Amino acid sequence: MAKKAAKQKISKAARLNRPLGREERLVRAQEHMARIRSAIRLQISTIVDEIDVLTREGRANVEVLMKDFGFTDAEYNTFSNITSLLAKLEKEVDEGDLHFDNYRALLAIDEESHGHAAQIIKKDPAVTHDEIMHISDQLAHRRLPQGERAFKKSREAFNDAFAVGNRAVESSFRRTATELFGMMSKHSRRSSYVKRTARRFEKLTGSRRYSFFFESQSALLADIIKTSGELLTMVRSLFPDSPAPVREWAGLANHSPIKAYLAQAHHSLQVMSNPDFNGRMPGDGSIHYEWSSFDAIRFLAELAPEYEFGLKEEIDPRDVRKLNAIDLCANAGGQALGIEAAGYYMHGLVDRDEDTIRTLQSNRRRWNAVKADIAAPLIPADLDAWRGTNKRAANLDLVSGSFPISPFAYHAERDGELFTSALRIIEKLNPKAFFFETDLAFNAHRNDVFRQDLITSFWNLGYETKKWTLSANEFGVPQDRTRMYFVGIKRGLGSLPPPTRSTVATVGPAIWTAAFPDLSPYGVYEVKKELKLLIRKADAVEKPQQQSEQQIAYDGWAKAWASRYGAELAPDMDKHRVQPRGMSAHLWRNAGFDPQRRDLPRLGDRLVMNYGKRLPLLPLSVPLLQRLQVMPDDWRFEGDEQSKLQQVCSVRPPVVSLAIAREIHRAITSQAVDLDHPAAWKITSGKERFIPGFAIGAGTNHPDPLSDRAQKYAEEQREREREQMLFEDSLYCNDDEEEEEEEGDA
Repeated sequence: MAKKAAKQKISKAARLNRPLGREERLVRAQEHMARIRSAIRLQISTIVDEIDVLTREGRANVEVLMKDFGFTDAEYNTFSNITSLLAKLEKEVDEGDLHFDNYRALLAIDEESHGHAAQIIKKDPAVTHDEIMHISDQLAHRRLPQGERAFKKSREAFNDAFAVGNRAVESSFRRTATELFGMMSKHSRRSSYVKRTARRFEKLTGSRRYSFFFESQSALLADIIKTSGELLTMVRSLFPDSPAPVREWAGLANHSPIKAYLAQAHHSLQVMSNPDFNGRMPGDGSIHYEWSSFDAIRFLAELAPEYEFGLKEEIDPRDVRKLNAIDLCANAGGQALGIEAAGYYMHGLVDRDEDTIRTLQSNRRRWNAVKADIAAPLIPADLDAWRGTNKRAANLDLVSGSFPISPFAYHAERDGELFTSALRIIEKLNPKAFFFETDLAFNAHRNDVFRQDLITSFWNLGYETKKWTLSANEFGVPQDRTRMYFVGIKRGLGSLPPPTRSTVATVGPAIWTAAFPDLSPYGVYEVKKELKLLIRKADAVEKPQQQSEQQIAYDGWAKAWASRYGAELAPDMDKHRVQPRGMSAHLWRNAGFDPQRRDLPRLGDRLVMNYGKRLPLLPLSVPLLQRLQVMPDDWRFEGDEQSKLQQVCSVRPPVVSLAIAREIHRAITSQAVDLDHPAAWKITSGKERFIPGFAIGAGTNHPDPLSDRAQKYAEEQREREREQMLFEDSLYCNDDEEEEEEEGDA
């Protein structure tokens, strides 16, 4: 009996695992699709019911709630109106036959088309949104009286006729622009050959053998003048608003490239249609502002560019417009350094810790560091003190903050919660945007009610809010640090996508120069090879024949440490503070650090000499921790040793704040920064003269960098014209002297 039961069991398992035939597989697929379809309908019905309940009770802002959980505007508008739609179409529509696209189409068409659309849906449940809209348009056309239909048909015919006429005008316009571009290219190519050197120019112009060449150039120049005049007439007719002063081109290039191209084309055609035009094509290729008549006429001709030349979509990060910012819970200034590097002037840094305020004041005397607790009741005089005495601060652009790691670990009274205080501050200061760093628990389910109330309050103040989850390691910080950023911007200012950067960093490359100060040149070469840093062949160092035992041991220890721990990530410094025991100590040791050690191993130390038995770890000292936070090396921390360690561990990495602040800057000013520029991610202490973000060249501080660039362009243009005139005058003088010499010889 036992054998028979086992045989039946095996045969049952074999039946379950046997390959399915075509018909069986089709039946199973149909069952799966039916279950999925039912689940989708059930989800739509559930969402609609929940919206109805929330709307009736009035306990929550339904729009804010849905957007907080990732619903789009189209989804919100559709789901919130499904109930009223079904009430109107109770007889025509069976709720079970509809899917989301059907609901969206039925809400978009007029009521008279609902019945016909419902019949179409019953016949074909897979009918699309566009097909329903097309059917509605046809029905609306049929409902028109015969006279209106005739009028509509005649209007469409006239529109088609006008479209054909416009296409003919456009074709003529493009053809003329293409011909002019070809003439300009040919003339410029010939002129560059003749004027490559002054000696060649003198030789060719003084020889009768090449007279036909210059006659051809003169005829080509006449054609350019004539064609430019014809095209200028077309441009004035088609684009009457195209002229714009040269000083405005830089601003137009950043906000409306089409207007900038048209302005440059209009200016170029004006110059080239002048009967006295000498053949020198308008344009400028300076570092301040690049434009070219070739590029402008190419735009009119709708020709694809063959070279990288023209309007700059991204600008030097030093040329961005300065905005105004205040930082709350500033700590030791890491977040403020990043915001400043993104192009902001820091008007106030607020913190309640005495040592932190001393750190800010000792490093940056011009910063307005204010000792205050933002959770305490504030009066208008306090907020005025945060702004400082600078008049620019009256128009505040950004308020930032770094709130505690566990901002929602409060009791029923919400002790220690700072977002409500920040809301009151934002209401009083009224900045264009804000961002607050907090823990991932901000988005936890247990905080849904609090978060919804907060988002609704900011919505009522006019802010569109977003939640970003950013990993500091992606921005070049060698830590396992992930945070939630609560970001808000005034509605209507601009889109605000999360910042991105693919620069993964590890511990070794970040700290090795500070961790191993006693390396020999050969030891430096070996450690760099171990860390896979870029090394040129010219930097290779041969192993010395004679070297002390202490130096050999030290170099060997550094290489061994780099090999074992160089590719590791440090733990989150703000969560795993410097502690000698527990999980924090374990995580630090796995990254190559000893929490109980405070001094670097040096040349000749007993532990280093015997590193083969037990590899010495690096200390958790302030200089090394600064490197792990990507803070400037010359940034000094005030207070006793424990306070310094507390401050450096609590620092917000500046590069992450820089990335967020730069996205907000772009949304406010429409100035996109060249992220490949060497200064784009540079963080400095401010002790040197160059401060990335708003230093406009050496010794200048122009309030509007874009206008400044346009003015510099105009000055350079005038200087070029003056030099060209001097050059031509010198050629004429040489010709006169040669003629006088020939007459004297005769």
